[in-house]
Amino acid sequence: DSVLTTRFWNPEEIRLLRMAANIIASAEMRLQTQQELKDQRDFAQLIMNSIGQGVTVNTFDQEQKKGTFDYVNPTFAAMLELPARDLIGKRLEDFVETSELEVLNTAINRRLGDQTNSYQLRLHSRSGRVINTLVTATPRIHKKNVIGSISVFTDLTEMMAAKEALESSQKRMQAFLDAVPDFFFRVHIDGKILDFKAVEEQQLFMQPDMFIGRTLQEFLPEDIANNALHLTDLAIETQTPQLFTYELGMDGASHTFEARIVASGDEEVIIVAHDITEHARLEQMKTDFINRASHELRTPLTTSLLMAELLNDFFDHKSDEENAEYWKILKSQLDRQRELLEDLLVFGRIENEHYQAEEIETDLLKLLQNTITGIAPQFNAKEITFRFKAPDALPAITASIELLKRSFTNLLSNAVKFSEHGGEVGITTEIDGKYIRIDVWDHGIGIPAQDLPLVTGRFFRASNAIKNEVQGSGIGLHMVKKIIEDMGGIFKITSVENDGTTVSLYLPIMPSA
Repeated sequence: DSVLTTRFWNPEEIRLLRMAANIIASAEMRLQTQQELKDQRDFAQLIMNSIGQGVTVNTFDQEQKKGTFDYVNPTFAAMLELPARDLIGKRLEDFVETSELEVLNTAINRRLGDQTNSYQLRLHSRSGRVINTLVTATPRIHKKNVIGSISVFTDLTEMMAAKEALESSQKRMQAFLDAVPDFFFRVHIDGKILDFKAVEEQQLFMQPDMFIGRTLQEFLPEDIANNALHLTDLAIETQTPQLFTYELGMDGASHTFEARIVASGDEEVIIVAHDITEHARLEQMKTDFINRASHELRTPLTTSLLMAELLNDFFDHKSDEENAEYWKILKSQLDRQRELLEDLLVFGRIENEHYQAEEIETDLLKLLQNTITGIAPQFNAKEITFRFKAPDALPAITASIELLKRSFTNLLSNAVKFSEHGGEVGITTEIDGKYIRIDVWDHGIGIPAQDLPLVTGRFFRASNAIKNEVQGSGIGLHMVKKIIEDMGGIFKITSVENDGTTVSLYLPIMPSA
């Protein structure tokens, strides 16, 4: 109030004015600070209310080491399905799964020791829903004492559900891969093997640790590797699967593989290799069988036609003895052709399970004697000595007379075919428990040990039979085994090369016998 004229102030007035000015300035600064603090608090609360994670502030009871909520944000309240105001003053323990309380207590003790920690905790909401959370908690310090904590809760429920679903899917996929007997290789466009999978690593033709990081060109024959690389480029370029077959020598034998190449990225493919050795072998056997069957059918037919022409053209010019010989050859060749055709027809019906054979009570001794009588001409032609040993009587069996006779005929014919001229063939019959055992044996060329496990397979012929050019279709033993086993019997074969073969048939005795 002294602005127009000069005034002199005494020291007391100056002190009073200075004090008033300081009070006014302090009040203004306090108001500014309060506004700044309010703005900061509002900003912090806005952040906590807006973030997608639960946030809580609590205060510890130092004696009980328990904390109550001073603040919870809307996200945490939504997790528990409760209004935020209803959670103030509540304890976190009230919403923790019982099995998780020990985890929580351990975390609180660490926090009281002024440690920030993170841990997983399962909560339950008002409706009973379980929430899997990741908790990160920081101590609140006042005058060097821990008075509470600030905790952030990240809801892991959906992520863990997705993880479990992914793990379940991976397990199913792994189970699927383990069930598939194929080899899987992940290969770079330059031929380098990035990864592989095999059900049984011993099936691989080299040590597994030698695959990774090496190229196809390093361990595959040049032509196979080049073909694989070409098809790899083609699979990536066209985005269509490529297929090729190749052969590899493994364990001293040749194996055939079928490989499918599928693009799995811009610079890599998945190669699935399937061992089709057995399939290829069967296909080759099938082809060989067709060729043999054609030859077997053509030879007797050609001979029969020749005999017919000779009989037709020279009947009047030949003696009765010559004509009889021609008729004999003609009949044997026609019989040979008929037997082969009947074997083929029966084999096809049995394989397709279309063969309906009536099974009746059968006198086995009589059936064997009739079969032996029918084979007798074959014994005589090679001067084979036949031996038959059987009890005076045998229990009755239930069987198809037609199929059983065909089985015996086939086995006896084989015994004759594979025996030397003037050899010995026989049948031994005895009761063996609940079965009648019939052994058909010979002392012929036998079966090589490596062929014995395969000799009852379809179209298979032993290597020495092929070498010695013994006629046959390769379906006889397979057909006999199928007939006997369909009757509830047992088929066994033992053989030693150059020493002979014994086929044992075990036929079940009728329960009432």
